Amino acid sequence: MKIGIMSLTLMILLSCGLAEAQSDVTYLGEFCVVDNSPLGRPPVPLFKVGILYYGDNHLALNGEWQGGIPEPVYGSAMISGENLVATLNSSLASDTYGISYRVSYLTVNLTPQDGSTMMFFGTITFMTTTYHPTPAQQPAVQLPIYMVPCNP
Repeated sequence: MKIGIMSLTLMILLSCGLAEAQSDVTYLGEFCVVDNSPLGRPPVPLFKVGILYYGDNHLALNGEWQGGIPEPVYGSAMISGENLVATLNSSLASDTYGISYRVSYLTVNLTPQDGSTMMFFGTITFMTTTYHPTPAQQPAVQLPIYMVPCNP
């Protein structure tokens, strides 16, 4: 009986604390990250990501790659000076493309560029490991990117 009452009390205290912490979360919106490589072609959307701000420079990112196959992406970010610095993870398993795991590191300068208040430029580095037919580490790829609100 004592253990049951103590457990119930602990659950109530934890839920009150969690409810208070959750009230500080702010949804900043959905942002599109676009490949800005100057290859004589239009910019290519890489992924869309929703950003939650938890306060004290803690951000959570959840979204999807824009490659046509369902490939969720998730990660975390922080603000460092004038930059958003993030690590993103994703995985893919399909009959066509095999099995892969991708870790991406991106840095985006939050100072508005080119007179725009909502276009931010930076770089992304992909590190991909494929597992089909055999495990193989792909060469790291770095691309110039820009980030904009998906639905301004």
